[in-house]
Amino acid sequence: GTLHEGLSDLDLPALLYCGSNDGFYAGAERAAGEMPGAQFEPLVGLDHLAAVLKADVALPHIRGFLLDQA
Repeated sequence: GTLHEGLSDLDLPALLYCGSNDGFYAGAERAAGEMPGAQFEPLVGLDHLAAVLKADVALPHIRGFLLDQA
């Protein structure tokens, strides 16, 4: 199977985010598009490590997502 196999069966709220300069960006965006309950948030200008380390950029998206689920 592939990494994306079965994603369309995951009908649950999910937030996927990825730095726009991350090599995983296209795959993460595609995965979110295949998951019915997912949303994708690009973190513009960040690479993989920066997307993890720059909480000030990622946390507003995470917080908003969690508040929408409450």
